Amino acid sequence: PFVELATGSLFLLMYLKSGMTLFSIIYAFTFSVLLVISIIDFKTKEINVYYLIIPVVLLLTGCSLDYFKLLNERIIGSPVAPLLPALIGGTVGGVFVFLVRFIGGKILHQEGLGEGDIYVAIVMGLTVGYELFFYSMIGAGVLGLLFYFLLPVLKRSKEIPFAPFLSLGLFVVFMMSEILIRHVVK
Repeated sequence: PFVELATGSLFLLMYLKSGMTLFSIIYAFTFSVLLVISIIDFKTKEINVYYLIIPVVLLLTGCSLDYFKLLNERIIGSPVAPLLPALIGGTVGGVFVFLVRFIGGKILHQEGLGEGDIYVAIVMGLTVGYELFFYSMIGAGVLGLLFYFLLPVLKRSKEIPFAPFLSLGLFVVFMMSEILIRHVVK
């Protein structure tokens, strides 16, 4: 029941944020997939990257439709990140997490981030663009650290899946995107 309730809540929040537009459906679907990936990662510490293909295609299609003005704005809505910032954001997201994973692995002599986290970061960048991507990463890091420090109370494991925190950091920044763009980014 938790997944169903959370997914229904995601669709409601997207509707309240953007109305009934193509982008609200794309974002609701993207966050639903990230929710599923987060739960699977939390349980198995593995991410099936094939789940992310459809959100990537939908985000790129929606941004392209918006960029080339192929649909009425009332139908398509407005993306958080237009096409060029989304493409840059996806690239920056993937490269940044890849470098953190690679350099962290060399320094720590063990894997710090999983390969699936790179693909989640690409979706993050495509969703909010390069301007808000790092705010999402900061949010993910803060949430991950809070969980880690609260974990001794529960039970501590050496490995903590990061995809749930990446997804939650992205969701928080996404919901606050208008405020962040208006007051922080520009």
